[in-house]
Amino acid sequence: MEIGQDVRREAVEEKIREMMGGEKGMEMQRLAGEWQQTSLRTTRLGRRSYANLDKLVADVLLSGGGKSSQEGFTSHTDTIQ
Repeated sequence: MEIGQDVRREAVEEKIREMMGGEKGMEMQRLAGEWQQTSLRTTRLGRRSYANLDKLVADVLLSGGGKSSQEGFTSHTDTIQ
């Protein structure tokens, strides 16, 4: 949602009312809920996004000192029961 350069109180009020109870607002709330559920599902322990982040940490942040990225590194996923 966007308001033009010449902002008036009535225009702001209209947009707020539309967001709170209008059709566009309801659709945006529905989509936000779907995105929230998707992000929660994909970032759970053991899922691909979580594994990708874990791999990034291992490969980039913990790969100092001439060691391979996995030497001397125990993933926190290994320690969680």
